[in-house]
Amino acid sequence: MRHKKWGIVLLICLILGPLTDIVFDLGEKLFYRLSRPGGTELQSYLVSTTDNRQPITIFAPAVRAEDTPPPILYHQLSGGVEEYQLQKGDRLPRLAQLKGVRLQVLIKQNKVKNSNKLAVGCTLKINNTHIVPSEVDHGLVVNLPELLLYQFDSGFFRRHYSLAAGQRDWETPTGNYRILNKVKNPTWTVPESIQEEMEERGQEVLIKVPPGPKNPLGAYWMATSAPGVGLHATTRPGSIGHFASHGCLRMLPQQIEELFEEVSVGIPVKIIYKPFKVALTPEQRIYLEVHHDYYGRVPNLSKAVEGFIKEQCLESKVDWPKVHQVIKAREGIAVDITKRTERDTVISQILPIGECKSIIEPLPGKDRKQAEKKAKNSAMKEVVGQNHPQQGQKKSSPPLPGT
Repeated sequence: MRHKKWGIVLLICLILGPLTDIVFDLGEKLFYRLSRPGGTELQSYLVSTTDNRQPITIFAPAVRAEDTPPPILYHQLSGGVEEYQLQKGDRLPRLAQLKGVRLQVLIKQNKVKNSNKLAVGCTLKINNTHIVPSEVDHGLVVNLPELLLYQFDSGFFRRHYSLAAGQRDWETPTGNYRILNKVKNPTWTVPESIQEEMEERGQEVLIKVPPGPKNPLGAYWMATSAPGVGLHATTRPGSIGHFASHGCLRMLPQQIEELFEEVSVGIPVKIIYKPFKVALTPEQRIYLEVHHDYYGRVPNLSKAVEGFIKEQCLESKVDWPKVHQVIKAREGIAVDITKRTERDTVISQILPIGECKSIIEPLPGKDRKQAEKKAKNSAMKEVVGQNHPQQGQKKSSPPLPGT
């Protein structure tokens, strides 16, 4: 009787054996594409370990456009208008990356006709005023539309770094994450999806790339808890300031080297997607910063900006023609959109080009020029010293509108 039972089991195995792989494959695909009722689609990710063990596959929620949180009102600015004297070897694309501005904006700010013919010693005006996204007090905040990373330390804003992020087909996910590990001179284990892309393009299919000049991770790698996403250096520095990666966040080699030493394992990393930011400063000035909606998550950017300003009860305090001008330009620079009053100094509202005007009465000759110069310097000190906190300044407490 016992032998008869085993015979039946063996017969079933012989019949179902060829179907085993199919069953498992269907099960894996079902789990890969499964959407829970009211939940989020699951995706699989390959995560490499640091102790030479086999990579493991984990499943995590896929990020969708509707997961993007609503905008919030910020209260701090960084950067400002500065004059920069070109040094030997300077190039505008590199300068734009280091200063955290788009190349086209830098060219427009200085009315450059031919960037290849700029002479050494030439002075450029650079405005890299940004609204500081204060989602964390300690850790890193990445805002994908502006391709910048903001570093905070114990409640203090430190500085920002330029990035490259995921292409449209390889979107960098948003969410709350942490730094999992840090590796110098990493070995790149090429994901299967990228191997398939290599094959489709007729390229040599690589499985592992050792440390060296051909390793796209560069010399520094910081893994995040966002599945398959890390901060790393790059062998393509020209890609910084663009959506060019497979989801990871690339940084300039010298900048990630600096950040690598200051970041510890476990610190928060918040990745957000906000193509516009609004700030109300302690001086009751309202600033607007608008970027291109590269992933197409905000169908009507103008309507979204207008709606948010009205939600914050600021509609009577802003210069609406200026608001629409900033939205249309989408230069990624924070601009003062506060409505002028009789008490305001007549500082130009076109802050990105750093111009100021005096309110002095006309004076003859030399006296007039000296008075204008004095008024202009005083106005610039007011803008830079009061409205633009320096790096390392503690974030101010949120003021109430109209107080």
